[in-house]
Amino acid sequence: MDIKIFSLCIISLIFCFYSYPIGKFLSVIDIPDGKRKLHQTPVPQIGGIAIMVPVILVTFYLSITNELTKLYLTLGSVSAIITLLGFFDDKKNLPAPFRLFISVLLSFIALKYVSGLGVMFLFFGEGFQPFIGGPYFFNSFTFYIFTILCLVGLQNAVNMADGHNGIVTGMCLVWSLLLISYSPDHMMPLLITFSLCIGIVMIFNLLGKVFLGDAGTYGISMIIGLITIYIYNVNFNNLTADKIMLMFIIPIIDTIRLMMQRVINGRSPLSSDRNHFHHILSNIFKDHNSVVLYLSIVALPSILAILWPSLTAAWLILVMFIYFFILIIYYFFKNWFPRRVL
Repeated sequence: MDIKIFSLCIISLIFCFYSYPIGKFLSVIDIPDGKRKLHQTPVPQIGGIAIMVPVILVTFYLSITNELTKLYLTLGSVSAIITLLGFFDDKKNLPAPFRLFISVLLSFIALKYVSGLGVMFLFFGEGFQPFIGGPYFFNSFTFYIFTILCLVGLQNAVNMADGHNGIVTGMCLVWSLLLISYSPDHMMPLLITFSLCIGIVMIFNLLGKVFLGDAGTYGISMIIGLITIYIYNVNFNNLTADKIMLMFIIPIIDTIRLMMQRVINGRSPLSSDRNHFHHILSNIFKDHNSVVLYLSIVALPSILAILWPSLTAAWLILVMFIYFFILIIYYFFKNWFPRRVL
C-alpha cells in the first residue's frame, strides 16, 4: 500500500489542532443555548470535514491509480457533495425537505452510475436461511427504492445518534474496522485511511474540542453505506444481509422507536428530544461509561458474528433483547435515575 495515501491523515490532525480558528473562518462554531445545546463553551463543527477531506482525496487518488475508476470517482463525488450539504446545513440550517431531496438525488445518481453500489439481492446466512430462505432479487425499480431507503435511513439514524461525544465517531470506527475484515484488497487503503481519520477525530471529539457537525454525519453515513453495499455485493457469502442488519441495528431501531414515539405523542417524527438511547444510557450510567456501553452493544455482537457466523441470528436476538431490556428498566424506574446534562 502507498504510504503517501496514509500521510493524508495529517490533514485530520491539522484540522483538529487548529479547529477553533478554522471553525471560526468557516463560520461553523456551535454556540451553547442552554436548551438543546448544553455544552459549556463554543465548539467548532469541523470534525466531519477533518475526516471527509482526506477520505475524499483518497477516493480520487484511487480513481486514477485503480482500474475501478467509476467506483472510486462516484464514491468521492457523492461523498463530497453530501458533505458540502451538511456543511451548509451547519451554517444555514437548511430546510429538512431540501436536505432529503438532495440526499435521495445523490443516492439515485450513485446507483445510476455504478450499479454495484446498490442492493441487488438479499442473501442471508445459514442461521436465517431455514426460516427466511432466499436469495431474493430486486427488479430494476425496487432496486432503487430499497437502496435509497437504506442509504437515507442510515444517514438519518447516524444524524440522530450524534448527541453525545464519542458515540458516532466510535460507532463509525467500529463499522469501518468490521468492513476491513470483509473488504477486497483494493478497498483497503480507503478503509484504513477512513479508520485512522475517524480515530484521530474521535480523540478530539471525546475531549470536547470538535463536533462532527452535519457535514460529518452526512458524509460519513453516505460513504459507510455505499462501501457496505459494495462489499456485500462482492463478498455476500461472508458479509451476509443478516450481518449487516446486526452492524446497524442499534441506531436504526432507535430511530424507528423515536419517530413512532413522537408521532404517537402528536409531534413531528423529525422533531428533537432527549429520549435517544444514548441519553437514556447517560441517565443510568456515568457519561464515559454510557459511551463505552453503547459502543460495546454495537461492536461485540458483530465481532461474535465473525467468530461464529452460524449464530448470527442468536446475536441479533441478543442485541435486541439488551436494547429493549434497558429501555424497559429505564421507563419503569426512571425516577431512580438523575437526568444528566450531556
